[in-house]
Amino acid sequence: MRIIRSGGEAAIVRGGHRSSASSTTDLELPELRLDSVSSVTVRLSRTSREAMRDEAFRLTGSDDRECGGFLLAPVARSWDRTVEITHATTTGNAIRRNGGMTMDTSRLSDAERWVERNGWHDEALAGIFHTHPGEIGRDAGRPSDADLKALLSVRDWAHKTRGVWNSVGLILTMGRAGSHYGAEYTWAKPELHAWLTRRTPTGWPVTERATVEGWR
Repeated sequence: MRIIRSGGEAAIVRGGHRSSASSTTDLELPELRLDSVSSVTVRLSRTSREAMRDEAFRLTGSDDRECGGFLLAPVARSWDRTVEITHATTTGNAIRRNGGMTMDTSRLSDAERWVERNGWHDEALAGIFHTHPGEIGRDAGRPSDADLKALLSVRDWAHKTRGVWNSVGLILTMGRAGSHYGAEYTWAKPELHAWLTRRTPTGWPVTERATVEGWR
């Protein structure tokens, strides 16, 4: 399985079989509803929150290139109003660039084996997180077309394999710094922008803003 978030494929591949087309131009583009907030809340565990913050500070904060990983949560059905993110993987050996990244899907496989060994059989792929270097201000953290296609690909894969109804996309950008940081913005205090991708009853793909609990 692999996800290339920009400049190429945004498909999910596992076992040599593609779950969607090979080019981002061939994949469905969800409708981005900037003024709509999902009725589903994303709740972060302390472990997942700290993992994302650490990756952003350690990697993007040092070289200004994207980093990111996969999110795991108990399977959320259509009637659930909360997605409980319990795990966030590390970036691993992802191919990282300033404007995109090729995610290291071995990190997801390792996480899936770990939760299985520990008896958390209801845990499944719930989404992805990544950083957007250099973005500050009002439009920071907005998903690109490639982001949207990748989130829909994750949603459709997880729905087919585990019945997951939505996929969560978390984008980290630099946050405002206090005077002791010596800069106006810093990766030591990243901002989190949450998005949720779903399909309507007619099958139309939609991405909306999501409310997050547990980031601060």
